[in-house]
Amino acid sequence: MTRVVAVTGAGGRVGAACLRALADRGEVVIAVDRRRGNGPAEWRRADLRRARSARRALAGATHLIHLAGYPAPDPSLGWRVLTDNVAMTANVLDAFAGGRPETAVLASSFCVYGLVFPPSLGSPQYLPIDEDHPAKAADPYGLSKIALEHLAGVWSEHTGATSVAIRFPWTAAPGESERISRYLGSMRDDPHSSSSAGSLWTSVHIDDLADAFVRALDVHDGRAHVLNVSSPWLPVDEALTRLAASAHPRAERRPGLDDVGALDTRRARELLGWAPTRTFADVLPSPR
Repeated sequence: MTRVVAVTGAGGRVGAACLRALADRGEVVIAVDRRRGNGPAEWRRADLRRARSARRALAGATHLIHLAGYPAPDPSLGWRVLTDNVAMTANVLDAFAGGRPETAVLASSFCVYGLVFPPSLGSPQYLPIDEDHPAKAADPYGLSKIALEHLAGVWSEHTGATSVAIRFPWTAAPGESERISRYLGSMRDDPHSSSSAGSLWTSVHIDDLADAFVRALDVHDGRAHVLNVSSPWLPVDEALTRLAASAHPRAERRPGLDDVGALDTRRARELLGWAPTRTFADVLPSPR
């Protein structure tokens, strides 16, 4: 049986990176988005908030990468970020289940831990954060990702197919030097600020992230998985243990923090054979 990978949100930044990675592997791809984009795939336009549109878009797919949805809270939309993101995930999984589903890989977020967007918890319970850390986001976007993970788990239980939800932090692509310098440069300027501390000084190169999504398509154990994906690289010239002690003094600091990074990615390494190979060091100027 020919493997056919549907990528929702294929016109976005992460979607474009996944299309490149899938093309490198010679995969047959259905690219789903509200507007037709570029890339080696069969493009299908869809409004995934509508079940019928989702069914048409995913017809024939055996594997799924679900990226569609609002990528952050939006004050102009309020709780629509939650309701629309949940509707899209539910419709996509339901449509995929009606075909020949084998593996669904879904974009969750580091934001589920409740450290980034208000109302923020302020500090994690422990570092490095693994996938068992409580997910306590209270903002519309973070809650939509908690719901996504729950829906994926229920979907796997009922279909017997595999689901992999990937939690990842801030990311950027090659060519986005201004964006990278602005975000990570502010972190370097004040690594102890609330925004820097909330981000846990983490990032992941978009091509490494796409590699994790594509590798997850090869998992076929009929279980639901949740994985952290991040790079241990730091944009600041200070040890992570010292940063954590200053910014999150109440968080339990577990062994291996400086080696693993603030997000523990060992499960992704074990299940997917994944490891980050790129950083943004070549974009940022040397520390002052």
